[in-house]
Amino acid sequence: MCSTKLHLLNFLMWSMAYDMIMTCVGQPYLFSTTMAGIPLGFLHMIGIGTGAQIYFGMTIAAFCAISTVQLFENRFFVLFAEKTWWRHVRYPFKVFNITFGVAFYLPTYYAMPDQYLPRQQLFMVHPELIQFDSPENPIFVMALDFPWIPVYSQRVFTIIIIIEMIVFGTLLQVNMNWAVRKMIVSNKTLQLQRDFVKSIKLQILIPLLFVVLPSAWLAIMGAYNISDQGSGNLARNIISLHGVSSTVLMIYLQKPYRQYFKQIFNFK
Repeated sequence: MCSTKLHLLNFLMWSMAYDMIMTCVGQPYLFSTTMAGIPLGFLHMIGIGTGAQIYFGMTIAAFCAISTVQLFENRFFVLFAEKTWWRHVRYPFKVFNITFGVAFYLPTYYAMPDQYLPRQQLFMVHPELIQFDSPENPIFVMALDFPWIPVYSQRVFTIIIIIEMIVFGTLLQVNMNWAVRKMIVSNKTLQLQRDFVKSIKLQILIPLLFVVLPSAWLAIMGAYNISDQGSGNLARNIISLHGVSSTVLMIYLQKPYRQYFKQIFNFK
């Protein structure tokens, strides 16, 4: 149970960090149909470079996904794989995920151009953006096109994480069904684990609804050159609700956190 709590806490901490970087700490303001924007958060105020902020933000988002994989992997290991070959492989597997999470955005970071010429080209194509540019907070151009190395490194990371989630989710479901047929675990234990897996699946819906779908809309806007700053801002506002929604859902779904929350506020 302690292992489960630690993995849940890890998931929540990365979710919180992602929301902090998207709001008060980083607060990126991106312009529709361009790969450019300005940071408005605390990190900019203390002099942290925009490129570094982008890298940290994408890395934190990656670790949100990795922490979700770890939730499923931990449940699978504790229930069904403690005495199998997986106990030797899981630690290199975790090291691989962590290393990939740190490194996958580095090609994009190092491919970010020097700003003078890209800014001039941006203002030629989108002169309306000049009003948002200032010496104190200049518009930062992440790219004028889509370099294939950064794009493919991000796609590969996304595909690997999705495959890992599907694999461990499927393994959990299949092994639970097998345990029912063989009566390897008690009905109470099985029901507890089913409830846990169900709650994790619901928690995955939060990133899907509040991050993936709005991000997909932003990607469609960029791909089809849809200039609608209002809907872009709405999508980013929805993304910023990810933290509070995932926290409320975790307190509601996970009994240990719900009990502790009630204890703090003296709820019966």
